[in-house]
Formats: sequence, structure tokens, C-alpha cells
Amino acid sequence: MTSVRFFVTIGAPDGMHAWAQDLGLMLSWQARAPGAVRAALTGAADDGKAYRGPVGLVRATAFQRAVWAATRTIPRGETRTYGEVAQAIGSPRAARAAGSALAANPLPLLIPCHRVIGACRRLGSYSDGGPEMKRRLLAREGADVASLR
Repeated sequence: MTSVRFFVTIGAPDGMHAWAQDLGLMLSWQARAPGAVRAALTGAADDGKAYRGPVGLVRATAFQRAVWAATRTIPRGETRTYGEVAQAIGSPRAARAAGSALAANPLPLLIPCHRVIGACRRLGSYSDGGPEMKRRLLAREGADVASLR
């Protein structure tokens, strides 16, 4: 099992355990986690509600923040390419840089970088569990994973 970063099972919302188990994750949860983060993760686990509130990304560059903001707009069950994300932020030639920004994503459950794929439907990498975890997250959201390479 893969361990989810930044979460001890004591006090975790009921739906979180089943959601994590479906994905093959060992969930840990800190009861002291800030309320907004707990609510966001609970919504993502229970019914796929996207957290639209603020995300503190103090140490991020302006480019990283732009990539992450664009990534947060990708609907559940859909994907975009790194090039499409770069295009969306006004940097159409920065697909690789967008990939680097997503590799540095500190909050992969709130900034759904698993929804961003490579050109030609290549799955690409995923820092929180590798490409197979990315495939499982996309499948859980209802995305067409059969066409991904």
C-alpha cells in the first residue's frame, strides 16, 4: 500500500477510509488538520466535490501558481495535456515547464495533477504513487483510462 502524505487514522471522516482502500492507500489522518483542509479532503473522498477555497502556496513561483490554478479548473473525470495547461495560462510553448510545476505540486489531492497527461494520451508520471496510481485515480473519477498509454 502507498501512504498518503500529510494525513493518523484516528478521527478521519468515515468515507475517507473506504475511498483510500479503493485506491490501495493506507490513510493516515491528523485530527489537528486545519478545518479547510479536512473539509476539502472529505469532500474529495465522499463525493468528488472540488475544493474551491484558497490554497496557501507561499513558496511557489508565479508560473507554478498559474499552472496549479489552471489544473484546479479541470473537471473530475476529465483530462488535459501538459500543453493544454500551458496554453490555458498563456504560455503555449511551456508544456515541459508545466509538467515540472505539477511535479512540484505540494497538495495533489487539492490540485488534481493526476488529471494532466502527456501528448498522444500518454499517462505521464505522478509523484504520489507513480503512473499506476494516476491511472487508478482517473478511473475512480470516471475518466477514459483505456485509451491512455
